Amino acid sequence: MRILTKFMGRESQSATAFNMRAPGSAANDASNASTERKGGELSDKEVISLITSTKNGPKVTRLYKGDMSAYEHDHSSAEMALMNYLVYYTQDYEQLCRLYCDSNLSRDKWDEVHSSDGRTYGEMTIERAINDCEHFFKFKRAITEIKPSSSFKLVHIRDVLSSSLGLDMVIEGMLPLGSLACMFGQPARGKSFVGLDMAFCVSQGIEWNGLKVDQGASIYIAGEGIDGIAKRIKALSVKYECNDPSQFYLSSGSIDLAESKSVQELLDQLKGKVQIKLIIIDTLHRNFSGDENSARDIATLVKHADKLKDLTGATILIVHHSGKTNKGEARGSSALKAALDVEIQVSKNKGIITLKSTKMKDLDPFPPMCFTLNPITLDEFDKHGKQITSATLEPIGKSPFFVRRTPAKGDLMLDKLIEAISAQGLPITDKASFKSPNGSPIVFTVDHKMILKSTFFNDCKAGIQIAPDAKKPDEAKKKSFDRFIKELKESGDIVESAAKYLIVVS
Repeated sequence: MRILTKFMGRESQSATAFNMRAPGSAANDASNASTERKGGELSDKEVISLITSTKNGPKVTRLYKGDMSAYEHDHSSAEMALMNYLVYYTQDYEQLCRLYCDSNLSRDKWDEVHSSDGRTYGEMTIERAINDCEHFFKFKRAITEIKPSSSFKLVHIRDVLSSSLGLDMVIEGMLPLGSLACMFGQPARGKSFVGLDMAFCVSQGIEWNGLKVDQGASIYIAGEGIDGIAKRIKALSVKYECNDPSQFYLSSGSIDLAESKSVQELLDQLKGKVQIKLIIIDTLHRNFSGDENSARDIATLVKHADKLKDLTGATILIVHHSGKTNKGEARGSSALKAALDVEIQVSKNKGIITLKSTKMKDLDPFPPMCFTLNPITLDEFDKHGKQITSATLEPIGKSPFFVRRTPAKGDLMLDKLIEAISAQGLPITDKASFKSPNGSPIVFTVDHKMILKSTFFNDCKAGIQIAPDAKKPDEAKKKSFDRFIKELKESGDIVESAAKYLIVVS
């Protein structure tokens, strides 16, 4: 297995891409002489490589070349803009000066005193940019060597008490950084569309479905090879208007999470890549030779996945299939779910792809997310001259809080229940009393309200059809009503509390 660098584009530009000044200039010499890393900081080359790989890369490149047209040719405004971009990646004064002096914006005014307290114009510009910077790039060292690691160590309680609370997130409220996650569902339900869309957005720093992302490298292990998903990646580049995406890497084949040698091969491929945020393994079946039903084999898988996330700091997202008998659970041993930090179910019905949180270890479950697939025609043709088409994931404007999965009569009952709740629904006061059939947590949204079962029966009573010669019509209608309610409960569309209240769920 090998990782293809930049499947859709060129390698990131190095610091030499910004050496716009004369070859013999002092500023240029200083920049080239001082590009080594200090402690845990980024080198000059790494800062340039990272900043040019973002969506603002072209703007920064133009600034480095001295192009001030976007700032009405105001030199000070252009310098301030450049510094605002740079301080996100480094707040080291000497490094910022080197990076500035290597640009074509550099001028003598930078070193002139412009304050009564003796501060230079350059110092004042850097201080202002740092003070205005709300977020700072969190550097993690690139993998340079692989060493045995152990998660066991003793930590003094004062270190725990002084540590900041809260999790770093790859995708806001959904995927914590450095977590082990699984996304499961039946075949052809859109799992790969979701995974590729996530990876693309994380690598480019684009919000995913309105959620903030922590930009960094995304690694996609395509168990079926590149050819099957190439057009989906190209469709994403059209959707997000990104013709040269950076920090996105695809594999040319599968790995084996059951074999340490295969995992080591992947780690070797990751050497030198900084800020890896997301590794997606699609699917578990294609990347695991062990027995999915064996707790022992799953333990080996988890150990190797933990090694990947510990040595890269990335989130590991495994794409998996649902069980044959229980579609609401991932296939195989329950030992996998027990080891997960996050589990997401993907389902599809009548063209609607729904993501549902089925486990969230350290966060509240996220509300259901619903999408459709939007067809996209690419500017490419196959060998027969036929234009190639693909599709991209598109969020539905307002996510419905249920997805129909029941027969026609059950759908009518479900529609009527939604109408009844909308007209007569009460606030949900005891959320803990509503239990889903498979024991998974129920994600409540602002749309959720409840209605008493007997109240709903009275609403339905007149419309329930029974045999004309029924001796006990009221009893017959109640049995028919109860049968439909049971079907809706078993399908997971509704839940009933101990106090006989009904709610509609995803």
